[in-house]
Amino acid sequence: MRRNFDTHRAKYDVFSIPGAANFYPSSGYGDELVLAVIWLHKATYKQSYLGDAVAKYQEFGLDKINTDKGFIYDNKILAEQLSLSELTGDYDLYITPVLNFSDTWSAQNAPKTPDGLLSMPKIKNKMLFVG
Repeated sequence: MRRNFDTHRAKYDVFSIPGAANFYPSSGYGDELVLAVIWLHKATYKQSYLGDAVAKYQEFGLDKINTDKGFIYDNKILAEQLSLSELTGDYDLYITPVLNFSDTWSAQNAPKTPDGLLSMPKIKNKMLFVG
């Protein structure tokens, strides 16, 4: 499997599910690839997968991509940062952006439910997840 996970790079809405572009257009595949390699590491405990995840995170410049909308179908970087901070112990590199996102959301007077939970504007396809 190790040889195949990085062989066919393409956006899913072009390569495998063309009809998805109308509802869930893809901006790229880097975050999917990194998250897949993180899960391969978690499933096998092979350090080579963790090394691949770190290298791909840097290769795709995921630390420079805006995560202001949280964890959405087209941007899983917050999940990767949480996982990589746990797996590598490099909290400065990976957890700082997550904390910045959290602080920004809570400080921006985001809309809240009657019980005080952060609330997001209604979106037609439920693409946004902020926990």
